[in-house]
Amino acid sequence: MVPSAITLALGLPGTTEWVIILVLGLLLFGRRLPDVGRSLGKTIRELRGGMDKFRQELNSDKDFREAQEALRDVKKAVDAPRKFADPKRLITDLAKSEPVPDPVAEEIPDKVIKAVEIDKTPEPEDRVEPG
Repeated sequence: MVPSAITLALGLPGTTEWVIILVLGLLLFGRRLPDVGRSLGKTIRELRGGMDKFRQELNSDKDFREAQEALRDVKKAVDAPRKFADPKRLITDLAKSEPVPDPVAEEIPDKVIKAVEIDKTPEPEDRVEPG
């Protein structure tokens, strides 16, 4: 179920609520507010750094990459029947995909040229009559 815009709007603090939060923050932390802000900033920075390091380790792990590729293959296999079940999606996917080169069609011009060269008979002007 998707939350409606009204639910989201009611859940977000407005201007008055932000002022109340700011006043409560000043009352609770007072002179320590800059220190609290600095420590909060450091904590967020360390958390982001840890997440980046974790992502790098995951991406460098061979087993994890193989598992991701296997999962992609499974998703493709699951999505394949869905494409055929939805003709509109199938047509749009085919329209977006690049054409597959046809090796037989690429060989035809060479074969036709060779056949024309072999079957070439001299024109009446070029013929030499015995004489």
